[in-house]
Amino acid sequence: MTMRMALHNDSLTRQPNPYSGTALWRQWGWPACATLLVHGLALATLAVNWAPVAPAPAHAPDSVSLTLMSMPLPPPPPPPLPEAVVEPPPQPAPVTKPAPEPVVDQAAIARERRAREQERERLKEHERQQQALEREQQAERERERAREEQRRQQERQHQQALAAKAEQARLAAEQEARARQQISQYQPVRKIAPDYPRRALDHSIEGDCTVQYDVTPNGRVSQPSIVSCDDPLFERPSLRAAAAFRYEPHRVNGEAIRVPGVRNTFRYRIE
Repeated sequence: MTMRMALHNDSLTRQPNPYSGTALWRQWGWPACATLLVHGLALATLAVNWAPVAPAPAHAPDSVSLTLMSMPLPPPPPPPLPEAVVEPPPQPAPVTKPAPEPVVDQAAIARERRAREQERERLKEHERQQQALEREQQAERERERAREEQRRQQERQHQQALAAKAEQARLAAEQEARARQQISQYQPVRKIAPDYPRRALDHSIEGDCTVQYDVTPNGRVSQPSIVSCDDPLFERPSLRAAAAFRYEPHRVNGEAIRVPGVRNTFRYRIE
């Protein structure tokens, strides 16, 4: 037995959207149903044509015939339709924006320039101050050296002055010693004793009275004065007596000179 089956589907000429449910059913559902239908028809044919074999009689035939029936093979499933390649919609070309021009902050540049200038000025001022400080220190060292040199000079001058003063004192002492020696040897050529004061006699007063005076070049006494006196009663008679002294003129290199500081002590005693 021969069985023919033709499947007509006008919808196969269309190309539905392969990603929709209807397209998937048409692509895979119909072939699956056709395969199941073919298998069902084959099973039904076998069932109709099958008959039970009667039991063999006692005298079984010598030969048994077996009839084989071939069933037509189900048609192969239609090849799957090629999937429609859905191209993605064209993307708009990216618009390349021009790079923005850099914004120049003139105020920031000016502030930075002013800050740099201020820093340079500060460094210059610091350097000037440092140089001024070094000059001041150098000047102070120079002044200190000058003061030290002046102090040393003053010390030397002081030492020289002390030495000169000591020399002058020595010479003056020697001169005074010679003068005293000369004065001690310079005695009046006429000497008058003073009068003893009456009151001193009445009260038994004794004492000494020293008178100093100069001897003029002609040998007379000039400017007599009291140096020391034990009692005021002796002063007046001592001055009168000294004024009456006469000396031989003192000569140096043949010339008469004034002799200052000649002293004479009058002694008052009651005998």
